[in-house]
Amino acid sequence: MPTSPTKEGLSLRETAAAAALLALFLFLATFIHYVHGQGLARQVIWDPVAVYSFYTGDQFAIDAFQSGRFPLWDHTRGLGAPHVAPTFGTVDYPLRIMAYIINSNWGWELYFLSRLFLAGLLFFLFARDGKISFFGSLFGAVGFMLCGFFREFHNLPDVNVLNLFPLLLLLERRLFRKATLANSAGYILTGHVMDNSPESTAFMCFIVMFYAVYLASAGMSDKGRGLKWALGRLLLLGSLTAYAFFLSCSGMWQFAEFYARAWHFHPEGLGRLHVPISSAIGLVTPLFDYWIFNAPTLSFENMEQLTLVPAYWGVPVFTLALVGLSAPKRLSRDGLFHAAGALVTAGMLFSAPPFNLLLDFPLIRYFQNFRYIQPFVAFFVCMLAGMGLDLAIKLPGKRRLGAKIALFVLAWTGVHAFIFRSQVMATSLAAIGLAAIFFGYFIFALLVYLARKRGASWTMALGPSLVLVTGLELAGYFAIAVPVFGPEAFKLEASPEVKLIQSRGGDGPFRIWGADQRALHPNLAGLWGLMDLRDYNPLYVDEYALMMAGANGCESGEETMNHFLADGKFYFDLDFDKINPSLLGLLNVRYVLSYGEPGSRPMDLDPQKTRALTGAPGMISFAEIALRGVARKGVIEHAPALIEAALPCSAGGKIFMEAGVIERASTCEGADGVMLGAVRTKDGRESLAFARLIRADRDKRWIPLKLAPGGGDLLLSSLPGPRDDVTCDFGVWSLPTVPPKNAGVYPDPIHDGDFQIREVPSFQPRVFGAKKIVDQKPRAGDFGRDADDMTSGTFKVPGAKPGDMAEVLVQGVRVEHDGLTFHASSEGEGFAIISDLYFPGWRAFRDGKEIKIYKVADLLKGVEIQKGEHGYRLSYEPPGFRVGIWNHLFGVLFILFLFAAKAFGRGGVSRN
Repeated sequence: MPTSPTKEGLSLRETAAAAALLALFLFLATFIHYVHGQGLARQVIWDPVAVYSFYTGDQFAIDAFQSGRFPLWDHTRGLGAPHVAPTFGTVDYPLRIMAYIINSNWGWELYFLSRLFLAGLLFFLFARDGKISFFGSLFGAVGFMLCGFFREFHNLPDVNVLNLFPLLLLLERRLFRKATLANSAGYILTGHVMDNSPESTAFMCFIVMFYAVYLASAGMSDKGRGLKWALGRLLLLGSLTAYAFFLSCSGMWQFAEFYARAWHFHPEGLGRLHVPISSAIGLVTPLFDYWIFNAPTLSFENMEQLTLVPAYWGVPVFTLALVGLSAPKRLSRDGLFHAAGALVTAGMLFSAPPFNLLLDFPLIRYFQNFRYIQPFVAFFVCMLAGMGLDLAIKLPGKRRLGAKIALFVLAWTGVHAFIFRSQVMATSLAAIGLAAIFFGYFIFALLVYLARKRGASWTMALGPSLVLVTGLELAGYFAIAVPVFGPEAFKLEASPEVKLIQSRGGDGPFRIWGADQRALHPNLAGLWGLMDLRDYNPLYVDEYALMMAGANGCESGEETMNHFLADGKFYFDLDFDKINPSLLGLLNVRYVLSYGEPGSRPMDLDPQKTRALTGAPGMISFAEIALRGVARKGVIEHAPALIEAALPCSAGGKIFMEAGVIERASTCEGADGVMLGAVRTKDGRESLAFARLIRADRDKRWIPLKLAPGGGDLLLSSLPGPRDDVTCDFGVWSLPTVPPKNAGVYPDPIHDGDFQIREVPSFQPRVFGAKKIVDQKPRAGDFGRDADDMTSGTFKVPGAKPGDMAEVLVQGVRVEHDGLTFHASSEGEGFAIISDLYFPGWRAFRDGKEIKIYKVADLLKGVEIQKGEHGYRLSYEPPGFRVGIWNHLFGVLFILFLFAAKAFGRGGVSRN
């Protein structure tokens, strides 16, 4: 049987037993993914930005380390961006190092699994050290390890903060008991290796600070140590915390640079974004996570992509947390702190008075509180749940209270299940989740019944029974929760088009622009060594954001943010209808990838405004259709069927449509295909726009058709195939696409496959010479408006010597993980433009001698070219990183030296 904690520390036997049980529940929660060959690393639940941004960032870091360099400047992102930033955290996070070394799919799987396991085990150690029973601690640990936040956001680096958070609190508590070298060094090392994701780190620091004040107050009242002792302990903890941040300066100092310079591009009021209280049902049942969508609390029209569904806790955890909250005086020593923490953080999550006032605090008002505060709520709730289990075992009144709460929650869930019965019946996985919950409660009731039948000691079975029930329930949720973006939303296979671009090479490094994110997501480009003009995380680079906003004609912060979030994006893109096309050539963009004409957009064919003529209901359906890995919004018709929709009179140019056959249609035995036809009607006249027999076993791609503009109606029809089989004879249409105003700017595509590749006629190399320099400071956002002048070779360079420049010949341009090199020759004094983002920390050298870097057009970099032939190198050496990495190294070595000195009896630290 598990033993009680002793004065010497936690029981190794208990820890091993808890670790084995946590590993078992984690296996039950995740094995189904591996059975289906999916894994966790590339599976997205709510937010695709997490895996797109952080996985690709880690791969960039691995490539840099393998080349013997630090991953300082990511040249694949937009116009280049600092890499060692809060977004990518510390490069020496212990668990990530394991993934770096293995650097395979299984390496990343072990990374994600180890984070979850460590979160549960460290939670158990903290709870057990706080005098909660073995089963109470294990119950809370299972709830925390498999809570909905870790399921829905397991790819976020914030989990790297959360899984070490219990250990930091444990060491903090022990420092107040006895300030030893081991506790002090452990606290410093734990604090310094935490991934420095700014939002979660900030919340963590606030909680650590308040916990210190609580421990100091409790220590004074318990043992009469006095104010001097409390202030001494607080001073010690503050010094250790400051030193931990000092050791993490390799990232933290850069964070200070970025925050002061560029971390301003947040919509006002983002901190007020909260989970509506009506969505609280998502805390206690997994059934509704898929289809609870709430109107955002902000005015930005595209914020609805931030799904406001609270992270799932499960019925037992929620019930026993309320039991614990009902008796604050009977909780363990830290019970009041956890109860207060649960109320405050939950109040901020749901924006309940008076806790909503905290959302106006500096820094916090910029955070997405609905996301980053959720795991801290789960932590406090799981701590209360463990204490509530202890109370239920000891006190009959609390058992009765728990039963009433559980019945109410189950009834509440049942009522919602009845209200949304059509959605529940339509979602097989939700039905499986409901069945799993009832199966868990059946097992619980059976175990309690058998224990009671043996005698009055049935309450002894309450602890292990509830641990089992909660583990099964949360493991079931973890396994069946449906990813919004598909079971494997993150593909690593390079497409034929990517391989084609790689094979063409030539003219040194160049950028691409995916005019449609379906052609190539900007995050994937870097994995293949391609450099995309689109930056997937520009919140920290104001210059880039202002350039994109100015090029798109955005005149307010709201317009800019809406463009950033439009169409499910989380990056800035260029609006093809508004930009000056010559801008792409100036920014070193060589290839444009798109479906149809670059910048074309689907028409909005509202199913409620169309007229369907069918022989039976359900023969026409609007859906998102995937063909050969490419998703489109479209309509499926089972023959015979006809759908009529209005064409927009204002559509300029031609209107494109596509027809095709879904892959699985070929599985129909003897599939004969379907006859598709499109007719355009206007002024009582009809004109045939398209007619073709689509064969399911032959036609596996989309077939484009073109419709002339001018309004009228569009009729899409499908006629039966020879077998007249309604299950196999069906046609697939994409929604019509309206081309942009700038259609026809680019030549015919050099590749016409699933998507097209066009070459930019005005393509400029990464480094090129300027013809004329004007000593003038441009206004922010003028880059797009000055495109024509810059195309002719005239650039605004404040502080540079103005005048006509000699012709510059640039050769051998090479981009690296921390800089760029090239050779340039000129018959006179010249000037070279480097189409990369100007950012503090860059240094330039000519033949090894440092020269000045100029800011060109308020965005790019430039250097003066000397007469003759010379070698040039631009190196990114941010002062914060250079100073911080040495602080980091010597600080860790200093701690190791203290340990060694004590081990050999030459020193030590011990204070009571």
